[in-house]
Amino acid sequence: MANTRKEKALIALGKVMHGFFRLLPMKDRVVFSSFGGTEYNDNPRAISEALRRVSPGTEQVWMLPEDYPEEVPSDVKRAPRMSVKAMYYYAASRVLVDNFSIPQWFIKRKGQKYIQTWHGDRGFKKILYDSSFISSSFYRPEQDICDLMTAGSVRGENKLRSAFRYKGEILRSGSPRNDLLINPDPAIAERIRQRYGLDAGRRIVLYAPTFHRNENKGFQIKGLDLPGLLDGLKRITGEEWVCFLRAHKASHGFKAFGTDPRLVDVTGYPDMNELMLAADCLITDYSSSAGDFALTGRPIILFREDNAEYTNRDRTFYFDIADTPFRVAEDQQSILDRFEELRGNAAKENDAGILEFYGCYETGHASEDCARWIADRLN
Repeated sequence: MANTRKEKALIALGKVMHGFFRLLPMKDRVVFSSFGGTEYNDNPRAISEALRRVSPGTEQVWMLPEDYPEEVPSDVKRAPRMSVKAMYYYAASRVLVDNFSIPQWFIKRKGQKYIQTWHGDRGFKKILYDSSFISSSFYRPEQDICDLMTAGSVRGENKLRSAFRYKGEILRSGSPRNDLLINPDPAIAERIRQRYGLDAGRRIVLYAPTFHRNENKGFQIKGLDLPGLLDGLKRITGEEWVCFLRAHKASHGFKAFGTDPRLVDVTGYPDMNELMLAADCLITDYSSSAGDFALTGRPIILFREDNAEYTNRDRTFYFDIADTPFRVAEDQQSILDRFEELRGNAAKENDAGILEFYGCYETGHASEDCARWIADRLN
């Protein structure tokens, strides 16, 4: 209850301070926020970096904690999202870019532009107004205040329309974060390998389960013997493998996964798309990362040992997975079976089918298109 009272007090303060700052002149400044002002990553980061190329002199501010550990460009200003400084920037900046939610105290000014990029174009799970888990009083402001959304597929575009009740402009160039997967930079993959001490011969399987409501104090790995899985991959390929473990941020990491040195916890790494760039195979369950990873042409396996429980307790889906080209595994042996099925050109063919299912129209230059949209609206 204390946290609720504190949150309500901060929102009330935010409305007062934000209202005052709205009286000040607005500057040609762009404010970026990713996952509630907690990370420097995802679609906002891709747009931010493209804007530095398209319009080098544009002032940028990122909502980030004061102790944010990852490197951020030195000329980028920072502000904790629930701070007086943030309230000023939101009130007196021309353009706002977000992939999650605008602050509850925010009131849009005439002349401001708000871009919502969301963070999962090709997801399985129903979200926001589409979800059966929301209350009748649920409200998202995008339908009233958003000026632009970004999409990378026909299904993604339709989801934005229904989930946000949005009728405005959609930039149909792709999800900006996915430009990296279409135009891969080998130096980024090599930097990740060096960060985690991997030699050139080791292959990477990325295990990235999504958030489960009953795992909010640590994700419990069920039905997987990860060292045994790596041994199985070695038997199939004749190569050494490591497993990158990436928990959803809301899960607060993994509860336990053993001490095998081949198991590497990369939950703290800020950018999921960079990890996907480095990975040779993705295993997930209900994460939209599966639809993005298809851009790499590499094997994707959906491990869903708790499908019935998840759909009853957590989320409903936009479609039946049986109607898609995704390869599904219910136990450890079937993961290895699906992997064998996807060897050679089979993975590329399967990924092409997945992208066709979604009606994918990723271009590889979505971030620059969005940056130009912003630059055109600055004085």
